Amino acid sequence: MPIIRILDFYFCLWDSYVVKSADKIHLDEEQQELRESNEWLEVENDLLVQRCNEQALLMWSRERVLRELHAGIAAVLKASGETAFPTDMSLARPNT
Repeated sequence: MPIIRILDFYFCLWDSYVVKSADKIHLDEEQQELRESNEWLEVENDLLVQRCNEQALLMWSRERVLRELHAGIAAVLKASGETAFPTDMSLARPNT
């Protein structure tokens, strides 16, 4: 009977080894997939950061132009005097 117990123990160890080996192969494959996915995400992140920076630069440029335009309009209005343009449309029409 001790031989049967030894064989049973051997088969139990062998089954455990086979299961663990299969698990290791599966985990290695998953890890490789995760590495590839991570590399793809890093590339996409770099592209998004670049696009965000480009958009921020564009917005900054447009804001600067808008401020200059605003300052120019304010300067023209100030130079022309506040009463030069009536704000009430009824005052702008001639009496008939």
